[in-house]
Amino acid sequence: AWPTSSNDLPVVSWSDYQEQAQNKPLVVVAGFIHEVAEFLDEHPGGRHMIAKYVGKDATAAFFGGVYDHSNAAHNMLAMMRVGVLRGGLELESESVIPPSQRLKVVRVQELFMTPENSNEEDV
Repeated sequence: AWPTSSNDLPVVSWSDYQEQAQNKPLVVVAGFIHEVAEFLDEHPGGRHMIAKYVGKDATAAFFGGVYDHSNAAHNMLAMMRVGVLRGGLELESESVIPPSQRLKVVRVQELFMTPENSNEEDV
């Protein structure tokens, strides 16, 4: 089986996500909303490791904040996707995403810049 395509998932606001998480265990990781009810008691780190993130953004914890999850864990989590968080993350949580998980798009020229030529005009 494959996870549901992100194109087929509903886009949900942060406030709607938090409201829905009061009725069922939902956790955000990397901009996706996951329904974790069936996995709570199976999590190797214990139920509490997931339960404390219900209604919150667990991205930093999932990507090495507590434990560096395996490819199998990433695949299992993908199978639990039920929505996409509008904007991708809680506004205040951007600073807690580990630097290794951030993406910066640069122009080719920027890749080869040194401090001496960083003020030169674009070629």
